[in-house]
Amino acid sequence: MSNNSILIISGEQSGETYAGMIVHELLQRNPSLNFYGTGGERMKSAGVELLHHINQMAVVGISEVVRKYRTLRNIFNDVVASIQERSPRLAILVDYPGFNLKLAAILKQRGIPVVWFMAPQVWAWKESRVKQMRRVIDTLIVGFQFEVEYFRKHGITPHYFGHPLVDLLTELESQKRAALPNAKTTIAYLPGSRKGEIARHWPLVVEVATLLGDQFRHVVQRAPSIPEGMLRGGDGVGFEILHQPHAALMQADVALVKSGTSTMEATMLGVPYALFYQTSAINYAIFSRIAKVHQLGIANIIAGKEIVREFLQKQATPQAVADELRKLATNPEYRGQVTAGLQQVRDSLGQPGVHSRIAEHIARTYGLLPANNP
Repeated sequence: MSNNSILIISGEQSGETYAGMIVHELLQRNPSLNFYGTGGERMKSAGVELLHHINQMAVVGISEVVRKYRTLRNIFNDVVASIQERSPRLAILVDYPGFNLKLAAILKQRGIPVVWFMAPQVWAWKESRVKQMRRVIDTLIVGFQFEVEYFRKHGITPHYFGHPLVDLLTELESQKRAALPNAKTTIAYLPGSRKGEIARHWPLVVEVATLLGDQFRHVVQRAPSIPEGMLRGGDGVGFEILHQPHAALMQADVALVKSGTSTMEATMLGVPYALFYQTSAINYAIFSRIAKVHQLGIANIIAGKEIVREFLQKQATPQAVADELRKLATNPEYRGQVTAGLQQVRDSLGQPGVHSRIAEHIARTYGLLPANNP
């Protein structure tokens, strides 16, 4: 394999979307680059040779890691074997810290530079990982401005170009503004992209929508990784199951969003929402003991205050969540207050062209530009 081989690793849906956009931008600059690694359909479409698909890799919490340990170990071993066989000139690792930090240590031992895109949220939990990051990462690219100061204090010089969602959702944002209003106030439900999340969250969604009733239109975003059969029940609610990416938020007046990247998507699109999450008791107990932040929603963390209500574990009762969604949907003053707070967060995330700026930095730092394009 030529030294134009680049290893790129993502283990979940949001990361592989960003990775796909970075690959596209790098290939625009140098079509002779060869990308391989782990990811999903966005990366595959961009030109990445997939050793393994993210459908095999997505996990939430300790219990899922244990259950999938053998699969993840085999994937890890395959990736390590590919390093020996292909000798990539560079590795780009996207989030997924449990897997990627171990891989970065091996890459470092073999003299292969490591670019880390979307830093692990060590400022929220598992701060002990910072020392390891300092040893094994050559270039750290962060998605939030506040992370720059955090990592500098820990001896790492990060690079910030804006949050990647700015690129992904800028065009959708303009389309949403131009869309015709719905006949009924539309509530979007984003219960998750992993089967374990759907198993825990879907019964709550059904009960919430039932309480809200047919005064509202109810739309559900189905992730590609979720079989449609898992989104059954609540026949009296009249759910509309939407498959196109971001379709539910594009049509929404308000939303119920599980914690994670989807909350940032709602923030970017200006949809006022309530955040919720439920996990096993043991996972939550472990997280609560090691968490360094008091709130889970990234918009709340960036703002330094509660912009959106968070309903976690036992707090996520159908009645409490339904009451919040009804308030967002029917109280213009309250909805305007939440929307204004989300807009301030959105304004802090940078301008479009994030992936282009990141790709340019990587290409110039590691000599990936062709000889005729210095």
